[in-house]
Amino acid sequence: MRITLLSIGLLFGACTLIPAYTPQTGSVGQDIKDAGHDSKNAAKDGYYKTKHGTKKAAHATAHGVKKGADKTTYETKKGVRKTKNGVEEGTNKAAAKAERGADKVREKTDTTTSH
Repeated sequence: MRITLLSIGLLFGACTLIPAYTPQTGSVGQDIKDAGHDSKNAAKDGYYKTKHGTKKAAHATAHGVKKGADKTTYETKKGVRKTKNGVEEGTNKAAAKAERGADKVREKTDTTTSH
C-alpha cells in the first residue's frame, strides 16, 4: 500500500508540474505574427519616409533652381542696364569732348583769320 500511495503521489505531482515546464506554443506563434507585423510596419514607415524625403528634396531642388534662374535673370538685366548706361555716358562724354574740340578749332580759326 505504501508503494501505491507513493506512486499515486508521484504521478499526481508529475501531472501538476509538467504543464508548468512545457513551452506555450500559442505564445510562440503570436510572437512570430507580431514580428511579421513589425516588419511590415517598418517597411511601410520606410516607404513613406523615403517618399516624403524625396518630395522634400525635389521641392528644395526646384526652389533652388528657380531662385538661381531668377538671380541670373536679375543680374543679366542689371548688366544690360549698366551697359546701356555706360554706352550713353561714354557717348555723352565723347560728344562733349568733340564739342569742346570743335569750339577750340573755331576759336583758333576765328583768331587766325581775323589777324
